[in-house]
Amino acid sequence: MEVKRKDIRSVRHCDCTGCSACMNICCRDAIIMKQDAEGFIYPWIDREKCIHCGLCEKNCPVLHPFGKRENYTPQVWAGWSKDVDTRYKSTSGGIFSELARLFLKTADGAVCGARYNNNHMVVHCLIDREEDIPLLRQSKYIQSDINYIYREIKAKLDLGKRVLFCGCPCQVVALRTYLGRPHDNLFLLDFICRGSNSPKALAAFLVMLETKYSSPTNRIWFKNKTSGWNLFSTRIEFENGDIYLKNRYEDPFIQGYIRYNLYMRPSCYRCKFKERNSIAADITLGDFWGIGQRDPALDNDMGTSMMIVNTSKGEALLEAVRPNIMCRKIDMETAIGGNPCLKKSPWKNPRRHRFLSHLDRWGYERCYRHYTRPTLKERLKNAYYTTGHIVKYMALRILSLLGRKINQSTTK
Repeated sequence: MEVKRKDIRSVRHCDCTGCSACMNICCRDAIIMKQDAEGFIYPWIDREKCIHCGLCEKNCPVLHPFGKRENYTPQVWAGWSKDVDTRYKSTSGGIFSELARLFLKTADGAVCGARYNNNHMVVHCLIDREEDIPLLRQSKYIQSDINYIYREIKAKLDLGKRVLFCGCPCQVVALRTYLGRPHDNLFLLDFICRGSNSPKALAAFLVMLETKYSSPTNRIWFKNKTSGWNLFSTRIEFENGDIYLKNRYEDPFIQGYIRYNLYMRPSCYRCKFKERNSIAADITLGDFWGIGQRDPALDNDMGTSMMIVNTSKGEALLEAVRPNIMCRKIDMETAIGGNPCLKKSPWKNPRRHRFLSHLDRWGYERCYRHYTRPTLKERLKNAYYTTGHIVKYMALRILSLLGRKINQSTTK
């Protein structure tokens, strides 16, 4: 009797992270990543090429989560690059840029991270020149396409090159799973991830802006610091010289992401890679939100990075870059307090699917207006609580006035 072997189809659609480990590991190139109707990539298996070897299933980080990790107590640091220009042009404090420079100063170093392609979508790529660091800098806010970058990294490592990889936690775990064994010359960075957004949503947002400004997009700059780091802005530059600039509370794309949770990947609403025992990166980077409340000297609104050192390799990496950065050790409780995404996944907006399904027909602006408008149930709920507060306030006022009158009559 023929035994049916498992493959990547064992993963539920809502759990797949689109990390592309299965595509990279397939020895027959029987797997490709295809976009679904929401704009996210998922593995598709060519049945004629597939030999049912089971490699894709064995190397799936969702089916086989990252296991053994170093017995190391994580350290939390707050800091930033001493280079003012690097700090300003970075998402937070510019620590990634300083780590990248450290690797690219030698001929055997390479850095892998996410960049925009010619269509303003996000892909992972390898660089070996210091002048290319700006390509990988700054938040991108949509899911990157890994393509065959894990294979390229393995080829570099096999040649004895030193590689610094930066990606989402699920991508870091996928790379380690793909490689199969630790590599002394591989250093891993992940970041505090709130969730990966649909490239389809960003594309629709850009179409809306390009129509308004009558020009193609030239550059996207999320978390621009024109209004400061705490009130970060979205800056879109167009080929005709016009500029779109809105802060975090005014920009609909950012509001759709951080307030309404309208276009994240299904797996991000219950991320399996937030538990500390599943962290595979040597260092976790992020914005150190709330650090100014603990120590105002650590937040001058130029951007402060959080660095969580997870391994002894990460500790050595931080020590090597310390001459170029300012840093101070902080407790883990402070880190979690300002960054709940370290431990919690975002809530899932029940209108999310309808928003993404209507994008093609309605466009971004109409979808945003329609699906961020409170429902009748929400309006009634808000009215109920508002009325309750008003009634409570009026009751307290009446009791206060009655109390005064009673006191006055008693005095007389």
